[in-house]
Amino acid sequence: MSAPPELDEETKARLRWEAERLAAEQEISLQDARQIVWADYQDELAAHAATASTTKPEAVPLDTPVPEPPALLADAPAHHSGGFWKASETTFFTPERLAANREQLNKVKQLIGLRSK
Repeated sequence: MSAPPELDEETKARLRWEAERLAAEQEISLQDARQIVWADYQDELAAHAATASTTKPEAVPLDTPVPEPPALLADAPAHHSGGFWKASETTFFTPERLAANREQLNKVKQLIGLRSK
């Protein structure tokens, strides 16, 4: 068996935690759990190295034309007649909204009045 590579503290802590969790869940010795976790870690490293070496990015020739982005906004209907929204042109405080706000304010005043007595 080869010498274990030097691991950073975060990886060591994660492997330690995983071994302790496995030992508690499977009711096995901590030594056995450490061996299982280490073997799993080595398998993951080997699998990652294998996929990294087999998947090479394709070389794209420099003279390849860049595809045009889809024209999503060109087909979208216009929502307004142009220009920006202006607050002065809209009425926020309608009579219905003011009445509802006053009703809510009265409820809050009533609750505060009941609790302060």
